[in-house]
Amino acid sequence: MVVATPLRLIGIIFFLYLVWQADFHSIYSKWERITWIYIFPLPLLSGLMLTLRALRWRLLLNVQGVYLSPQTTWIAYAIGVFCGIVTPGRLGDLAKAFYVRERTGFDWPRSLSSAVVDRALDIGFMGLATLWAIFYLEFPNTVISLISSTSFLFVIGLIFALFIIIIVFMKVFSDSGNNWFLVLNHLKIGLAEAKGMLSVAGPNCVILTFLAYGLYFLLTILLAKSISMPLLAGQVVAAIILVGIASYLPISIAGLGTREAMLLLVMNQLQIENSLEVTLIFSSLFFVFCFVVPGSIGFICFWRQPMSFTDFRNEIQGEIHGRS
Repeated sequence: MVVATPLRLIGIIFFLYLVWQADFHSIYSKWERITWIYIFPLPLLSGLMLTLRALRWRLLLNVQGVYLSPQTTWIAYAIGVFCGIVTPGRLGDLAKAFYVRERTGFDWPRSLSSAVVDRALDIGFMGLATLWAIFYLEFPNTVISLISSTSFLFVIGLIFALFIIIIVFMKVFSDSGNNWFLVLNHLKIGLAEAKGMLSVAGPNCVILTFLAYGLYFLLTILLAKSISMPLLAGQVVAAIILVGIASYLPISIAGLGTREAMLLLVMNQLQIENSLEVTLIFSSLFFVFCFVVPGSIGFICFWRQPMSFTDFRNEIQGEIHGRS
C-alpha cells in the first residue's frame, strides 16, 4: 500500500494539471447557461439504476437459496456502492457480501459468489460496449494516422509507462494479500456455482443489466444536453463507455483524472471547441450524479445500519490465512 498510494496520486496530479490549464472564464460562462430542466430527473434515475442492480443481485442470491427481502437487498447493495467509493481497491462487492454474511450467517462462498457474478455481468457488458465505442468513434483510423506522425514514439512511451505502472500495482497488491484474485482464490469461488446462477437467472439478469445501463446512458445524455454539449446521443454514450473503462485504471481515486483524460481524448477526437472546459464541466456533473448521489444513498443506509470495517478486514484476512 506504500507504493499503491503514490500510484493513485497520478490521476489526482493529472486532474489538477487539467484544471490549471483550463479557462475559468469560459467555464463560468458555460455554468451560467446550464439548462436545469435536464438536471431535475437525474437523482431519480440514479435511484432507479441502484434499484435495478439490487434486483439483479437478488435474483442471483435466490438461485443460491439466499432469500432476503427486497429492502434488505437494496440496503446491502447501496452500502456496497458507498464502500466501493470510499475504500481503495473497489471493495464494494466484498462489503455487500460481508453485510449479507453478517445478517444471515451464510458462508463466504455463498455470500460472495453472487457479488462476483453480479460484477462480471457489468464487466462483460462494458467490454462488448467498449469494442463498439472504439469503432463508432473511429479511433482505429486515428491510430493509423498517429503511427505515421512524429508523435507516435511519444505515445508509445506513455503506453509503456502506463503498462509498467499497472504491473507494479498488481505486484504490490499480490505481495500484500489484498489482490481481488487472491481473495477469490482463497475463498474458493468456483466457476460451477457461477455457471449455475447464470443458467437459471442469466436471461433475467442480462435484461436488468441492459435496463440499468439504459438508464445510465440516458442520465449522461441528459447531462450533455444540460450544458449544450455539441454531441449526438450515440457519441455521448460511446464517450461515457470509454470513460467508464478508463476509471478502472489503478492510478487514481474514484477515477479522478483518468476520467477527465479519456473524456478529453474523445472531445479532441470529435474536434469539439473548448474541449477542456466542456470536459471539466461535464465531468463534475457526472461525478455528482454517478458517484455522490448513489454514494450518499449508500451512506444513509450505512449510517442507519452500520457495519464494522475492522471486523470486515479481520474476517477476510482470517479466511485467507485459514483462521476461524
